[in-house]
Amino acid sequence: MKRTFIFLLLLIPIVGAAQSGYTYVIPSAGVTLQESGMVRFGIEYNNRYYEGWEIVFEATLDNNGSNEEAYLGGVYFEPLLFRNRDVLSNLRFGVLGGSQQQEFAIAAGGGIELSFVLRGNLILSIQQDTKLVFGADRTFRHGVLLALKIPI
Repeated sequence: MKRTFIFLLLLIPIVGAAQSGYTYVIPSAGVTLQESGMVRFGIEYNNRYYEGWEIVFEATLDNNGSNEEAYLGGVYFEPLLFRNRDVLSNLRFGVLGGSQQQEFAIAAGGGIELSFVLRGNLILSIQQDTKLVFGADRTFRHGVLLALKIPI
């Protein structure tokens, strides 16, 4: 029994590495419709059929006094829309929470992602992002981000 338990413990790293290359670290940056800057950092876990879950931390930085500064964190679900050789598109929707102008804010987000697979399983992605932010002066926020998905 003891040997079986040790053998199973030794198999965990092998089984855990079977999906390597399908988990991504995603730094991204972009701009909102109100010309505020957006910076986002995410970790994406892909499932079968190219759908995935992404844990995100983002900051919207106020550039022109539009009271858009926000710091949010949350999760997105990304079902596949289409895939064609080295191009794929995902629908994105999720929930985020954090602070907007020193007050608590919660947001429902959605959008579309268009991705281009490069060499070495790197992915260049353009993300359209729309959020409904509760607890903010301006409830809708629209943005476009450019992201690089780096496999880990």
